Amino acid sequence: MQAKGKKTEETIMILNHKKALDFIYADPRYFKQLSISKIEDVDRLVVNELNIYLGLRKNRVGITGTNYRPIDNIHQIRQSVEHLVEIINKTKNSLKNL
Repeated sequence: MQAKGKKTEETIMILNHKKALDFIYADPRYFKQLSISKIEDVDRLVVNELNIYLGLRKNRVGITGTNYRPIDNIHQIRQSVEHLVEIINKTKNSLKNL
């Protein structure tokens, strides 16, 4: 059911986030060791039916009103995500204790 005054895309996005959280909570052990493919599994759920590109971005992006420019090279983006996954996997957290 769509909330009054909200766009269809907003409704889909909220429901998709719920599906993604349900997926994560259904088997938290699946995320004991994080990987890019597991992040992509969640991403697929979040963007389902929203006509949004899947995977690591390949285009430049910016933040309106700032001079900040995030890295825009797919190889650097992949390397950064892999490094982040490595850091997360070394960090103690509640999911690893299940």
